[in-house]
Formats: sequence, structure tokens, C-alpha cells
Amino acid sequence: MAAQDYFGLDVGTSSIKAVQVRREGVVTKLVTAGYIAAPTKKVLSESTVDQESIAQTISKLVSSLKVSTGNVVSALPESQIFTRVIEMPILNDRELASAIKWEAEQYIPVPLTDVNLAWQVLSRPVKIEAGAKMEILLIAAPKVLVEKHVKILKMAGLNPVGLETEVVAATRALVDKMSPTTAIISIGAYTTDICIARMGVLTSTRSIATGGEALTKAIAEDLGFDQAQAEEYKKTYGLLENELEGKIMATIKPVFEVIVGEVKKAILAYESKKSGDQVKRVILSGGGGKLPGAIEYLVSEFGMEVQLGDPWFFLEKGPYISKQLLEDRPFFAVATGLALKRI
Repeated sequence: MAAQDYFGLDVGTSSIKAVQVRREGVVTKLVTAGYIAAPTKKVLSESTVDQESIAQTISKLVSSLKVSTGNVVSALPESQIFTRVIEMPILNDRELASAIKWEAEQYIPVPLTDVNLAWQVLSRPVKIEAGAKMEILLIAAPKVLVEKHVKILKMAGLNPVGLETEVVAATRALVDKMSPTTAIISIGAYTTDICIARMGVLTSTRSIATGGEALTKAIAEDLGFDQAQAEEYKKTYGLLENELEGKIMATIKPVFEVIVGEVKKAILAYESKKSGDQVKRVILSGGGGKLPGAIEYLVSEFGMEVQLGDPWFFLEKGPYISKQLLEDRPFFAVATGLALKRI
């Protein structure tokens, strides 16, 4: 299937994002991109009414963007699946295929009959030395979740040609094999995904139940605003200590520190395991990536380079891509990674 024969779709709890790219020779072009507010926060709902509402919204977005294909690669929410990077003795692909299920039973907290199991070899040492191990990315997605997601996509008139995890897609869009070892923080509405990538390859991942909505809620409760007002104040003042006498920053800082603390744990765990390799950079993406003052705050916390994620850095962008859309590009890391899956 050629690159132009499918597009990437990221169905989030607060918004739905779509991206289509096209490979032309050595150039990859951004064809179209956009997002729409999710009709319900219950994207995991069992309700047929909710599912139909989400499907109709997806269909509306795809139509408005003039996406040229119904073939879609979509993402499963990180918080609902089991993702682990495990070490195993060095095996060839045939040996691995027969051994992986026995290995997976140690790490997956539900019966393997209830999940779809997938794996990817991250590293396999060429030179075999005593104690040498290979690294495997192990992914287990509950079958009911996969079936529900596929059902909604088909209700939207689409043909699902691939599913993968949000962090795998975001990593593909934000780093490559020339990148330094990087911690990626993707702040969504209700969860934050934290992963570490070495030479463009995912090496560890975790998801926490704190996101942008928790920041908004803190402002609403502490300062007596309604949800819409609190959201606007968050987007305008964020972690800027010189604005509004630092009141907004003081309110959301304790919540943001929860995220920072988890990132520090992830970095410490990685560096203690991979002696000699250090995390050199942090990339901030997702809906919370544009929080004012967040970059400066993270620089002071981590003492290293911190960048705003730009999933379109390597893509050729035509004049039809609006200035507003370019400003919103950190939102599109997952959808872009999905769109680049087969390129």
C-alpha cells in the first residue's frame, strides 16, 4: 500500500486529529491536517449512541479535510493497553515467535486469550557475548478495545488498515536515528504519556492519569472559575510567573510537578539500566505542549535542552497549510506518526 493510500487518525478524549502525507520521490509532503472537538469524552464508551456520535464526528472531519482515501491507520490509547520493553536471550525470528507468549505471561496482568499480542525487536546484538540480551517491545491490547475501535472506524465509513499505540506513533514523528537519547512528554487531556527513545527507537514507556484537564480543574477550584474560564486562563498564562502575579502558575504548579516527577523517575530508571547512556533532550508534545512557560520551567527542572515537538519538521508544507495549523502542530504528533507508518 502506497503512502497516499491511507491517512493517520488520532481519536482523543478532547479532540480528534487527522493527517495525510504523500511521498513524492525523496520528498514527503503534508497533504492535509486538522482536528475537531470530540463530541463526547467517553471515547471508550460501550454506548451505541456515543459510538455513533464519535463515528459521525470522524466522518465530518475526514470530509472537511478532503482526505483522498478511506484507508486509515489509527491509535489505541496508551492508558488502556499494556506496553513493556523486555529483555530476552538472543533468538532468531522463528524462535522468538514461539517463545514470546511464554515470556509475555510474566508481564501481562490479564489472560493472553483476552488480548491481541504484538511485538517488535528493538535491538538484537550482532556480536554475541556472554550475558548479551535482545530488547523486545511487547504490546498487548484488550480484544474488546480493538473491536470497539475498529467498529467505530467502520461506522465512520473507513477501512482500518492498521492500529498501533500512541507512543510508538509519536516517537516515529518526533525523533529519528540521528537524534540524541530523548525523553518525550505527551500531555493529553486526561493522561500524560512518557517515553524514552534512543537513536529513534522507543526503549521505555509509561502512562499516568494526569493531563491538561487536571490543570484546568485546579484553576477552576482554586480561583472559583467555571471550566471554560479556567481553560482560557490556563492557555493564556500557564506557568508564567510574571503574569497575574503568578496566581495561575501557583495553582497549576503542584499538578504539573506530578508530571515532572514521573519524567524524572523514567529518566533515572533508564540511565541506571543503560549505564553510559544519558538522556540529553526533552521533547514536549500533545495538547499540553503549548502551555505558556512550560518549556522554560522544564529547562530549570531538568537542566537540559527542552524542545516543543514538531512532527512536521521534515515534511514539505504547501501554502494551503494555515498559520494557525502550523502553530498547533505539537497536537499532531500521534496522527502524523500514524500517517508515516508505512513510508
